Parts: sequence; C-alpha cells; structure tokens
Amino acid sequence: MSHRVVTAPFLTKTYELVDDPMTDEVISWSESGNTFVVWKHAEFAKDLLPKYFKHNNFSSFVRQLNTYQFRKIVPDKWEFANEHFNRGQKQLLSHIKRRKTNLPPSSAQPPVIRKSDANDNSPSNSGADEIGSISTSSPDSKNSGSMEVTDLSSENQKLKKDNEKLSFNLARAKKQCDELVVFLRDCLMVGPDQINRVLGEGCCGSTNETVRSDADENVVVEGGGGGDGDSLKLFGVWLKYDKNNNNYKKRKRQDQLDLSGPSAKEFKSVVNFNGATTILMIKSSKLSRSLSSITNLLFNRRNANELANSKRQRLRPGKVSPRRQVPKEIPRPPYVKSKIPAGMASGSEVHDENGIECMRASGRLAAQVLQYAGTLIKPGITTDEIDQAVHQMIIDNGAYPSPLGYGGFPKSVCTSVNECICHGIPDSRALQDGDIVNIDVTVFLNGYHGDTSATFFCGDVEEEARKLVQVTKESLDKAISICAPGVEFKTIGKTIHDHADRYGYGVVETFVGHGIGRVFHADPVILHYKPMLTMGSINPVMWNDNWTVVTEDGSLSAQFEHTILITADGAKIMTQC
Repeated sequence: MSHRVVTAPFLTKTYELVDDPMTDEVISWSESGNTFVVWKHAEFAKDLLPKYFKHNNFSSFVRQLNTYQFRKIVPDKWEFANEHFNRGQKQLLSHIKRRKTNLPPSSAQPPVIRKSDANDNSPSNSGADEIGSISTSSPDSKNSGSMEVTDLSSENQKLKKDNEKLSFNLARAKKQCDELVVFLRDCLMVGPDQINRVLGEGCCGSTNETVRSDADENVVVEGGGGGDGDSLKLFGVWLKYDKNNNNYKKRKRQDQLDLSGPSAKEFKSVVNFNGATTILMIKSSKLSRSLSSITNLLFNRRNANELANSKRQRLRPGKVSPRRQVPKEIPRPPYVKSKIPAGMASGSEVHDENGIECMRASGRLAAQVLQYAGTLIKPGITTDEIDQAVHQMIIDNGAYPSPLGYGGFPKSVCTSVNECICHGIPDSRALQDGDIVNIDVTVFLNGYHGDTSATFFCGDVEEEARKLVQVTKESLDKAISICAPGVEFKTIGKTIHDHADRYGYGVVETFVGHGIGRVFHADPVILHYKPMLTMGSINPVMWNDNWTVVTEDGSLSAQFEHTILITADGAKIMTQC
C-alpha cells in the first residue's frame, strides 16, 4: 500500500490564518510572500490563538513554529520563514517536517504516545490542534531546552546593557539641553515662553508634529510621517498609511498612481472610474517637517511683526466670535454632532444622474456664495463679518455651511489672508489695503456638498502679489483644460507644476485630494498637489488653533479650486454661477 503524506493540522491552520485577508492587520504575508509577520502579537494571542489553536500563549505558538523548523528572520520583529511555507503554495506544506530528536542508544526509550486534550490550554500544550503528540524525556530534549534558556538569558543581558547605554545617553542629552536653555535665557535673552515651545512641547510631540517657535504665535510644523508609514492631512484629518499593511499595498497596486516627483498637483475634480462617475475635490501635498526652531532663535530673531523687504506685517490671530446658529429645519451633515473629524469615507462615491444634478445645484450655490463674498472684500472689513454674510446667504438658501462643526471648525467659511495657505479661521482682524484673501466655500444642499475657492484682492495690491494670483488661476485653468477620460493624475499635476516653475513660484505639497458628494471627504484619495502657490517657502506651519496653516517664511500664498465633472463628453466645471 502506498504511503500518503499528511500535512500537520498546525501547519494548515497557520497557513489559513496568515492567508486570511481579514487578519492582515494582526498577521499577514510579507511583501515577498515567502515569510509571514505577526504585526500585533498581543492581539494575536488574545483574539486569534484561542480561535485557531485553543490557547492564548504566544510563546507556545513560537515554540511550535520552531518544532516545524521555522526560523525567525530578524531579532526585533516577529517574522518567520520556512522554505516550504510560501504564499500561494499551500501544497508545499506536506514537505514541512517536525524536528527529529536523536536519542543516544544507551538512553533510547520508546516514545510515549498520548492523545491531546482539546481543553488543555496550557503553554506546554502548544500542539493542542494535533491529533497526537510525542513526548520524550531524553537528555537531548533537556539539553535543547537548556540551550534555549541560555540563549534567552544572553539576549536579556544584551538588552539590559543596551538599556543602560540608552539611559546614559538620555541623561547626557538632558544635561546638554539644560545647558542650552541657560545659554538662550542668560546670553541671548530669549523668553521662557519661546524656550518652552521649542524644547518643552517639541520634545514631547508625536512623529507627526514638531513645535517650532518663530515670529508667529505658537505654530506647529505638520509632519509628513516617518518610519514605516506615510502621513497626510486632509482638512484637519491625519491619514496614515502603514506601508507594511497589506491593504495599503493592495490599494497602491490598484490605483497605479505615479506619486514621485512633481506628479501631483492639487485641484478639485470629478473623475470617471471604470465607467462610474465619481466626484473628486483634490487637495494635496506632503507636509515637510522642520527642526530649525533653535536656529531661528539664534540667527533669525528679527522683529516679530516685520517681514524682510516688505511693508506688510505678519498675520496675527484675532478674536473668534461665538459659533453661528443654523435653523433646525435645515438638514445637517452627520459629522456636525461630533468634534472629531469624520475622516475619509471608504469606497468611491458613484453618482447617478440625480446625484450629478444635486452636485450641480450645490456647486452652483457654492459659486454664487463665493462670488458674493468677493464683493465684500475691502480695507477695514473683518473676516468675521465676511463669515457672517456667507453664513446668512447659505442658510437663506436652505443649505448648511459644510465647514461649520467639521472636526470642531468654528466658522462657516475659510478665509486665508496673505501668507495663510489654507483653513484660515475668520476672526476680528480687519483686512488691510494690499492684502490678498482666499475664500473657501463649501455648502451642504439636498444631501450633497459643493466646494470652491478663489483668491481676491483687497484695495491696492502690489504687482508681484497680483502676478502670483494670476499664475495660480492660470495653473488651475490649464489643468482643467487637459482633463478627460483616461488622462493620468500625474499629467494634470505636471501641468500645474510646470506652469508654476515657469514663473519661479513654489507649489505647496501638503494636502490630499478626495472624493466629494454625499460626504465631505471620500475615496479615492489622490496624492497630488493643487494650484496652491507661494512666492517663497512651500513649507507650512500650523497655528495652535490646529487649523490655520501659513508659509514658514511668511511669503504670500494663493489658491483656486473648482469641482469638475469628467464624463465621456469631457470636463465640466460644477462650481459656476
């Protein structure tokens, strides 16, 4: 009779567990597919081991892998490999054998066969899923255990020494930091508030924020992510993609977007994906981080209000009035009741003819409100007064101002003055002669959002500022003119970037694009820029209000936005009067 090779149940269950896409956040294949990684061993032991192996001991699971000749790839990650354990090759599992225990002739004894108890969840029962297991008390098995204990002890000693070394380095760094604080305070007369911003908050910040002390109030440099993940921010919402996460890789492959170089420019659009009309409002850029706070204190301590080679003064926050009320009968977006931003809705919105008509209506109202707001701009008017007028016009038309209450945003419109790149909060500051002002309007009408923005002149504006605004508008127009079915996102972005480069302007690389329609921000996430141009630095810094984003060097910034629809007939602007 021929011998049939049977795959061990432990191997079969482990393979199914790794291969299950529903568990990818906890355990999944590596990118190569010939190893697997336990990303969250605590969750793995708590939730998955009891389900598959009837115990919750992670060490027992690792010992069982060792029994089947799996090896740990790197010391600091739970990544395992076996030459016959590969993605898409389940048939090879039968080639994986248990380690053989060679018994000396003098002490060799018959193995004791016992049936496993399904209810035995102890660590020693790491093979509880097997039909039977072999237990021996041979000297070799004892020696093997002793070697394992010795290895763990050595590793523990090494970790202890590393910890002592790190503690020593930390103490030395703290001492140097204290000495620097004394130097800044006593020799350069730097105020304690500035020192606290740079050192106190900065040292405790997350990887996505670096506190900096510039001539402005407290400002926070938004981070572009770090380590294994990328971070982008959309209207106050951090979007984090873990590159080790399988879902991110799958999505990246599906999108087939070229995100390198000047491939992405930010604009608002509606794109036809696979025959389905999808509405997009594209805002993009990767936030750069800066560690130059102390350098600014030492070498750039100019007058806090002055800008080099300009009569204009730096933007300062004013007083923000109470939140305006909206009649109860006007429908509200779901996020209004929460102070937490709604984030990105998963899955692209697909709109039928009725949806497109609703988008036209909301886009038309947004354009009319924006046009009206532009007529109000004059020296002496406050941005809070503009917000009041915009708010009233929106609710008079039975719509809801989308920004109001989104993630705690306190106003009905965004007003970004001079160096403010985006998300400026309307306040008591009066506009000055020569200012440029971007007004960003979004309305929620009949269950659909419509969004648009433009940059306006206040009084007698200098020619260089007018030129910046003109080129920014031209960049958007050129991008829209090439939009058509099949055009790659990178081509649109390159069009904007090339036009900005021709005039020596910078393109801010900060925010991501998004779908728009029934929800404010939806898939697909489009990683490219929009025409958000600056005359100087493209590095953004954020005020303490967690919304207002300004240029690092105080240089002017301008932006324009449209929502466009791309169908078989070409591109159509939805946000027109």
